[in-house]
Amino acid sequence: MRLFWLSTIIAISILSCNTQQKDKQNLVSLIPNDHHIVIRINNLESFNSAVKNNQIISEIEKFEAVDNLKQELSSLKFIQTN
Repeated sequence: MRLFWLSTIIAISILSCNTQQKDKQNLVSLIPNDHHIVIRINNLESFNSAVKNNQIISEIEKFEAVDNLKQELSSLKFIQTN
């Protein structure tokens, strides 16, 4: 009787193992569907410097849309890249 239960437990243990690996998620797949803009940045420090020193942005920053964009991008200064 012990052999029967031992065999049953071993069989269930072997059959219940899941050998399928989950697919690695792409970062783009984690972006919500209702997004307005997505910016992929490889070097955050150079991006911040480029935005801050951009002559075109500084000339047209009087427009409300550009001012709103600068406010949205201002939160990037709190992100650390280490």
